Amino acid sequence: MSIEQDAAKNAYSVTELISITNELLDLQFRGVWVQGEISEYTQSAAGHIYLTIKDAQSQISAVIYRKSSLRIRFKMKVGLEILLNGNIQIYPNKGTFQLQVENALPVGEGALDLAYRQLREELEARGYFQPQRKRKLPSMPKHIALVTSKQGAAFQDMLQQFRNNWPLAQLSLYSVAVQGDTAKNEIAEAIRYLNRWHHHGKLKLDLIIVARGGGSREDLWAFNEEIVCRAIFESRLPIVSAVGHETDYSLSDEVADKRATTPTQAATDTVPNRRELWRNLTDIRQRMDAELKDLIAARQKLLDQIARRPCFLRPLDKVAEHQEKLERVQVRINRAMTKLIAANADKIRTYADRLVGVNPLAVLTRGYSVTTNRAGHAVRSIQEVQEGEEIITTVGDGVIKSIVQSTSDNSPAKPLS
Repeated sequence: MSIEQDAAKNAYSVTELISITNELLDLQFRGVWVQGEISEYTQSAAGHIYLTIKDAQSQISAVIYRKSSLRIRFKMKVGLEILLNGNIQIYPNKGTFQLQVENALPVGEGALDLAYRQLREELEARGYFQPQRKRKLPSMPKHIALVTSKQGAAFQDMLQQFRNNWPLAQLSLYSVAVQGDTAKNEIAEAIRYLNRWHHHGKLKLDLIIVARGGGSREDLWAFNEEIVCRAIFESRLPIVSAVGHETDYSLSDEVADKRATTPTQAATDTVPNRRELWRNLTDIRQRMDAELKDLIAARQKLLDQIARRPCFLRPLDKVAEHQEKLERVQVRINRAMTKLIAANADKIRTYADRLVGVNPLAVLTRGYSVTTNRAGHAVRSIQEVQEGEEIITTVGDGVIKSIVQSTSDNSPAKPLS
């Protein structure tokens, strides 16, 4: 047998060699950790991540399939120092050496810390945490929606607290998973669903409480997911975030209109306390009664003071006083009028005598008369009458009507020349 024949008989195919190599690598390097800096990073439409990590001398390709990538909380980017855990393999299609990643951790801080910080910086840049966009909660909400797990202790705690404090509030539960892979999508969809129903008038709500009880940071991580924060930010209804215990902080707490330290505290803060409200109303009523009594007493005192005034005790005294003044004024007026009349009586008699003297009728009583024609014009000359004309002569005690028979000229004789 020739060397060529022997070589051909014992040679591996490319596929066989890669398969054997992968088996050996899987036995030797299964679950290996590799540290390096990300120098290249891409993500396919299917959700697979392809990256290259390097150190000072070398580099290696790596792939994170979509199923594994969903377990990685933080965002990868070029320049990030990272720890990758997975299996070494030869990629059959190209024969290239690569790391198939199952898990990843950032170097220098925890994966959840980095993921929290990355998303928080991104949301802050978008304005999710601005105080001016946070809305004031209604003081007496009529209808409250609870987004939490029906099986969780948080729901029962809130239910009991609402019953104790303000049983008038109507409650609606939208039960969701509050941890696990599906939790973030269920919580976000619940918030959007409630907003849609409220907007279309199918469910009139005043606010939404998103809540879950305590747990590990991993258990609470659904409330640090971008999809949940975006749903809270876009909500038209006010939202209270009540996640974990007092020391637990989530990004949903920062985006929400109000953070409650616990679900029980959320039920306490969002509605009035009926016992405290009753005490306040009682105090107000007592203060109003006391103030009203003081006001009535003050007005009664003022009324008594007014009633003791002389004008109310002896009302006719004032009338008599004014009547006396009026009589004194009347006396003064009468005296003044008498004095004025007496002072002007002589003047009046003098003026009367003058009027009598110039009265033409007075002349008639001394034998004089006035003759007028029928038209009432005085006759001053014989030229103004004709024979047969009626004339009227007025004397001191009446009138004489006569007919002109003739006229004669009684003018004095002319002097002899």
